[in-house]
Amino acid sequence: MREFARARDGAQLAYWRLGDGSKPAVVLMHSIGLDGSMWQAQAEALANDYQVIVPDLRGHGHSPVSSAQFTVEELGEDVLAVVRHARIDRACYVGCSLGSNIGMYLGAFAPEHLTGLVLANGPPKLSIPGEIVELLCGGAVNGAMAEIALDMLSRWVADSFRESAAFQQLVSKMAGCSGEGFSMALKALVQSDRTADLAKIVVPTLVVAGSEDGAFDAHAAAELARQIPGARAVAILGAGHLPNLEKPTEFAQTVFKFLNSHQPV
Repeated sequence: MREFARARDGAQLAYWRLGDGSKPAVVLMHSIGLDGSMWQAQAEALANDYQVIVPDLRGHGHSPVSSAQFTVEELGEDVLAVVRHARIDRACYVGCSLGSNIGMYLGAFAPEHLTGLVLANGPPKLSIPGEIVELLCGGAVNGAMAEIALDMLSRWVADSFRESAAFQQLVSKMAGCSGEGFSMALKALVQSDRTADLAKIVVPTLVVAGSEDGAFDAHAAAELARQIPGARAVAILGAGHLPNLEKPTEFAQTVFKFLNSHQPV
């Protein structure tokens, strides 16, 4: 069922929920340029044992474009607004890419709302040259999302997934993302540096990487986990930057194992 929460600044925040509201909660947050539908397979599987909340970021999916530039911190507060609207006290948060960066903020500054964190394929600080950011943002707002989607996703995913029909569907999904929404999210992400926050995260944390992710591989995941007290890292073999889509069964098993360890049904 799709619902809408309100952010502090009045922005509409779309989300959908599955499962029994009396069961432990899980929040699934998507990557830049996509939306909550990237979690369809995991959301349906989790709904048997958990209440699942799947938001759309500002300017993505069914959430309207923001009236002004926002920050990752504000996106984190948007997640909390959704959780409050859903009448949930605490949840395990699972984020991929940009969603992972948001999760680091929540882990450091809103631990009372979390039972655990799964941080997939996202470094604490994204290093992209400023001219590339400007090129991408300029292209996005001037109608080039189809080209951006094909180029970006071709570099994100493993070679084996790139040959699949699912890859073409993913490209179409990102191509349909609002150019303004994509641009604002990218600017928020490149301006975010969560490095100093990592030591503040005290909730149970699992860091996930795709073994074929050129930007965030098993070594990067291990290094991130090392900086978070008590965290551990795992790599999904044969996956790139979107392991939940490239290796959905393996990713789901990894998340289920973590959830059952720290948030038993």
